Amino acid sequence: MRIKLAYLLTTICVSSILVAAFLGFSGLKSRSPSENTPASFSAIMNLFDAPVGDVYFMYPENNPSDHAAYDMVINMCRNHPQMEYYYKPGDLYVDSDGYPRPNIIKHGKYMVFIGGPFSQECVNYYESTLQAPVRLGYNGTYIWWETNNQTVLEDSVMKTSELDRHHDMFLLEYFVDADGRGIFICYGYGWRGTWIATDYLLKVVLPNIDRYTRSFYVFKWVDKNNDTFPDVTEVNEDSPKYVLVQATLQSTVNKTILQWFADAVHSRGLKTTWYIGIYSMESSVVSMLKHYITLGDSVQLSFGYGASDTDAFFNKMSPEARLNYVDRCMDQFKRVFGYYPSVVQAYYLDAYTLTYISLRYPAVKGAVAYCNHEVFTDDFKSAGAYYMPYYPSKYNTLAPNTGNDDKIDIVVMPYIQRDATNSIIKATTGYNLDPQDGYPLVTNWQEYFSRLFQAYTDGWDQFGLASYMVDLTYHYVPFRVIEKDLDHIRNQISTQRLMHVVDSEFVEWFKMSFQNSPAYRWEYIDPLDGDSKFEWYFSPQFRAGYVNGTLLEWRNYVSRVYEGCFDEAVGSYDNSALLVP
Repeated sequence: MRIKLAYLLTTICVSSILVAAFLGFSGLKSRSPSENTPASFSAIMNLFDAPVGDVYFMYPENNPSDHAAYDMVINMCRNHPQMEYYYKPGDLYVDSDGYPRPNIIKHGKYMVFIGGPFSQECVNYYESTLQAPVRLGYNGTYIWWETNNQTVLEDSVMKTSELDRHHDMFLLEYFVDADGRGIFICYGYGWRGTWIATDYLLKVVLPNIDRYTRSFYVFKWVDKNNDTFPDVTEVNEDSPKYVLVQATLQSTVNKTILQWFADAVHSRGLKTTWYIGIYSMESSVVSMLKHYITLGDSVQLSFGYGASDTDAFFNKMSPEARLNYVDRCMDQFKRVFGYYPSVVQAYYLDAYTLTYISLRYPAVKGAVAYCNHEVFTDDFKSAGAYYMPYYPSKYNTLAPNTGNDDKIDIVVMPYIQRDATNSIIKATTGYNLDPQDGYPLVTNWQEYFSRLFQAYTDGWDQFGLASYMVDLTYHYVPFRVIEKDLDHIRNQISTQRLMHVVDSEFVEWFKMSFQNSPAYRWEYIDPLDGDSKFEWYFSPQFRAGYVNGTLLEWRNYVSRVYEGCFDEAVGSYDNSALLVP
């Protein structure tokens, strides 16, 4: 769902952040977007540990409210006194656009703003110049937050008629602005949201600060005891939920199948990320894909399996051959489509090649880079990887980075999202979201698919992500099954529970939200029988899985050890040795 900013807000009874709403939203400033630095919200601890006089608590002179909320944040500071200032546009501290003057509040300092863009001119400035991670949007019916590329945070969408004494939402965000100053902003749609924001920060977020690795968080408050006053026990941490539809064209393309899949997707109001290999780039196929781009699709690069010397597993190639093949594919993609891809795809991309791509082709921000095989398959005997996106180590693709010095700045995702527990228990890779694998294996595919799909959208603590990939050049394409799967995806999106994006949009969100590989907790019910409880923990240090509370698997990630194929070709490749049980 994408909602454009409107410039008139119909009459709604809201709090301090909307008192100026009837004047209309000022829109984007003429100042060009700055190259601000995204930050993990946990970096807010630097603000609370700052020396005396380094933190500026900014009160709007025209609406000097929320004093109690400011006092709560001031009391969190370790060192006192800090600076408190009543500002107005055009004064000593803030220019006429709401831009805090860098010659007064200098590089390395911090600012705190409690209140939204209608009560705080400085917040309006940061949102208008796209420095804040998100910005407020509204029309006559809804109010919401959206990212700077106008992607609406679906879980933040609220009908203005529902914003009352018993319902509100609030935002916590921390970032570094273009002048190197740490900025903390919090506000709600109404005054209750703004009030509970600081209380929730103090009582819930700060004691668990290591969990908050994204740059912003949106929370919902619902008055459970009907007393109209917010309490932290009434706050729900809704995490964003995404769904991706992916199609791969890795070798010779049957254009009838290509057209069928495109029609099946577009007729349901969906969009696809197409991964095309150089052996699929015949003129008629390219023409079709360029047309689909106009319909909202995205076309990215597959390294394919059309050549016997690649087979989509880079570990089988010498390091020199890998880089030559990357250059060849990149050059041809650029000649055909006029741009370098922002996401690439292969069955396995080793750390040596990923590092080269990140340095030689900075346009590439993401990669579908590995298969979670878990058992011996395709001569690729690896097990133990993450099941959700992360940043790989420069030493080993399957090992998450442990710090900036071993991080490849490419978001990697699994080729197919598997049912981890059943794949391990039953020693097969067939249990996953791909009907080309799972449909011949599972008796009731639609029930299984819907349960596993929900496990990926609702079972993870950081965010939800379900990726639905179909290989249109594979020998088996179950047409009717895929159509039913797409029906399910469409129905889930229609409830506004999920954000439907192309892969490059998701990668952009991930990079904005996480600066290092996040830790994950995954809880889901067995999608085969709906009975057993599965629980997984993923961190840069270890991976652990449980069935009904009993340990199924524990692997420690060994960091800063080169994978076996790093500097040589390895055929029957086992990367599990670096993930020690």
